[in-house]
Amino acid sequence: MCWLTLRFREKEHVKKVLRLGASWHSPALDNFEQLAHTYKEMGFSAAVCPIVEPKKIEELRRAFADEDVVLAEVGAYGHNIIDPNEEQRQKNIEFIKGRLRYAEEVGALCCVMHGGWVGTGGFSSGGAGNFSKEAFDKIVSAVQQILDEVEPENTKLVVETESDVLPDGPEEYLQLVKAVNRPSFRAHFDPVNIITSPRRYHFNGEFLRKCFSLLGPFIVSCHAKDVWYANDEKYYPVVRIDEVVPPGRGKLDYRTYLREVSKLEPSPPLIMEHLPGKKEAVEGRDFLFRIADEVGVSFLYCEREKH
Repeated sequence: MCWLTLRFREKEHVKKVLRLGASWHSPALDNFEQLAHTYKEMGFSAAVCPIVEPKKIEELRRAFADEDVVLAEVGAYGHNIIDPNEEQRQKNIEFIKGRLRYAEEVGALCCVMHGGWVGTGGFSSGGAGNFSKEAFDKIVSAVQQILDEVEPENTKLVVETESDVLPDGPEEYLQLVKAVNRPSFRAHFDPVNIITSPRRYHFNGEFLRKCFSLLGPFIVSCHAKDVWYANDEKYYPVVRIDEVVPPGRGKLDYRTYLREVSKLEPSPPLIMEHLPGKKEAVEGRDFLFRIADEVGVSFLYCEREKH
């Protein structure tokens, strides 16, 4: 066997290394060095970025950089960029601009916002209008405004996928990315939020592959939760599909999910969110570490929790 063949086979056995993070309340929030070290010791290499006062930003950035824990995202959720009240709409846009500037300064990979809704209440207040061409065009215009005024050089602005506002599927997200047409606008992937039918639920591995085939080159951050179809055991006339945490308590096809994430270059971090506490973070971590090993990938620091 020639040397070239041996080298090729060695490369075949090198595992792709991914980053896993978690978000839960921590009493060490004000001690950035301790917080970053806690993440690393628990086997996490990514985190949701805390919001701190301007004078502490450099201290926060340095603490996480020293531990090689990536600040994956800054949240700007729940602010309606197409609110019918123009004064409120502008306030919401200014808030997101502030969070995007913060994300750029602290060195976060992305700032996550929501697509807008045409009502004045929560996501579902706009009803069918949330999916209209008019709503889509207004979202595009607002995102362009934010990016053109902030002009981030490194941090990407992304929109969270949801079931009741745009983008509610991979096709709609790809259409949005193309319409915004800015290199600083990319994709955030949360599959649980858009598994909204029994078909998507039961064939979610196929749905995941479709999402990555369309959005893969644009994805910069992912969420890791799980999904449960409440009607698995008994028929009801109304379908209910629930989010469950941590990963492993539902039916999301994480073997497919991790394989697809590992194909991207660079691979986006996965952040477990909505965790009640540290116990659930450990449970989800152990599940994902096991699945990663089964499909031939690994997570950075996956050995640290064993020490």
